[in-house]
Amino acid sequence: MDSPHFNLATHPVKDTIKLLTMLLEKITHENDQLYSKKKQYTCFHARSIPSITIYAYFTRILKYCPCANECLIAILVYFDRMTQSDPELGLKPLHVDSYNVHRLIITGLMISSKLYSDVFFTNTRYAKVGGLPVTELNSLELEFLRLNNYNLFVDIDVLQSYGDDLLDLWNQTQDLDSLLVREVARSEEANGGIEQSFNQLSMKDCNSNDSSTPNTPTAPAALADDHMDKQWRYSSRSNYGLNHHSANGSINIHNPLPSRSCVVKMIFQKLFILLFVSVIQCQLLLPSSAASNSPDSDPFVALTPIIETVTNLAELLETLLRSFDKYHRELAQDEAGLTIAPKVYMYKNMSREYQEAVFYAKMCAASNCKASYDKWDCGEYCESTVPDGVVIRSFATHPLGVHGYILRSETEKKLYVMLRTDSSIRNKIVSLQRQLVPHPRIPGANVQTGLLSSMINIRDIVYRTIRDQLKLHPEYHVRVAGHSYGAGIGSLLTVDLAQRLPQLNHTNLAGYLLGKPRVGDKAYAKYIAEKNITIKRYVEGADDLTHTPSVADGFAHEGDEYWLSSNATQQLVVCPGPYETKNCSSSLGYGEAIDHYTFWTQ
Repeated sequence: MDSPHFNLATHPVKDTIKLLTMLLEKITHENDQLYSKKKQYTCFHARSIPSITIYAYFTRILKYCPCANECLIAILVYFDRMTQSDPELGLKPLHVDSYNVHRLIITGLMISSKLYSDVFFTNTRYAKVGGLPVTELNSLELEFLRLNNYNLFVDIDVLQSYGDDLLDLWNQTQDLDSLLVREVARSEEANGGIEQSFNQLSMKDCNSNDSSTPNTPTAPAALADDHMDKQWRYSSRSNYGLNHHSANGSINIHNPLPSRSCVVKMIFQKLFILLFVSVIQCQLLLPSSAASNSPDSDPFVALTPIIETVTNLAELLETLLRSFDKYHRELAQDEAGLTIAPKVYMYKNMSREYQEAVFYAKMCAASNCKASYDKWDCGEYCESTVPDGVVIRSFATHPLGVHGYILRSETEKKLYVMLRTDSSIRNKIVSLQRQLVPHPRIPGANVQTGLLSSMINIRDIVYRTIRDQLKLHPEYHVRVAGHSYGAGIGSLLTVDLAQRLPQLNHTNLAGYLLGKPRVGDKAYAKYIAEKNITIKRYVEGADDLTHTPSVADGFAHEGDEYWLSSNATQQLVVCPGPYETKNCSSSLGYGEAIDHYTFWTQ
């Protein structure tokens, strides 16, 4: 009989913790008997066995600090390393028993999450979940690292081997049903189950002279607060307009922006409100003598500096708007020199090409639905695009703050690399760094420095994940998709994957990029055409961002352009590359901001 295969990517995490519970229950039970008389006390040992069971403890941790199978299996590898002595380093073997297993679990999962997940929680949150003071958890983290000789990396083959052995042990165990029934019953007894408070695990370091009573743990209800401190310090926005549609049925990639005239109107309204509030405040601050009815006293004299400031702001705004209009006209003049496409293709809304555009518009909308990417559960767009989607890797990098995730679909046999649009001030600052710099892997080609920095920030994360997934699923195709800032990064990332993974080519790798700014120069676009790298560039109407940076500054679009000329006609116009032409979106010149945020009718 073939040995069972533990699928690291798809095995349900809730089932994995059952396997771990079974193994750790056996280990702790045996070690409790073997070392009962010669117990070795460490800082991981509690003074008494915690009342919460191992299964309930795992369940609690995964509820408030979710992690992937890699993190769970990795702690077994760490525990094995800690049980081995190393006289040269002064490391004594550590025996996992009922007194230290809980603290080893919370410390191990916290460390493995930091290694294998780009989105993880702070030590403060793990301490609240685990029932430990954060200062003590910090000390446990250092000791855990020391006992592992600061070697935390685990090869994927080793993780796979441990997972297979764990599953095999599960299948060989005969009393699992009774074990799990007992575990679940114990973990959910009393009203509230894992929701209720439990006795403090930590009891201080056994070597400490402090014999004070441990503090009561923080109530678990606080852990559900949306304002919980997170490592990535992300904003509290939870939805990006997934359930909002424009009047013509377009998909909103973000909350739709108003037109330029509405923006001007709102700005002047705010300025008027600012002036009115300033008048009231100054009136309250004026001395009583100034507020009298004496003809010699003018109370509004004190308001003169504020009135002048607001007037200057209004004049500055008007100057900026005139400058923008002038810049737009200059961009249109620069693009007038573009060549004419030798052939243009038209597709109706029932065509495969049009439906593919709708699909990736929904995918990009889904990628912007919330700040966390650990689950594919954003509602309508997730269910209508990839209903069996499983997030196998998410990332929120530092310091550039590039957000995204990698999704796998067994039905479609595809891996989707989804890149979020600019979602922070850091992203916007980086995206404005538009100087052309040499591409590190394409001789003679130049690209935007800001987008290149962002791509380099995530390239190894994406490369390793896609490489490992293709080892497990060599028949899968890879799709890179993004909108706006994410689309710009997506172009560079698609090229990077094609260069570093020889098994990827135009048959199984493609970039689907919506509202993409110009990324590089003509040499970059030429390289993509020569290497036959598939880049599909989608443009809605007169999307203004797709016209930046300027052609006059040496920039050029790469790939084929798929242009939705009008939501009314629902006709898709395709202008083949390798360079952009004047037949598609450039024929309209610089447009409105609203076209950048709505894509494709349903």
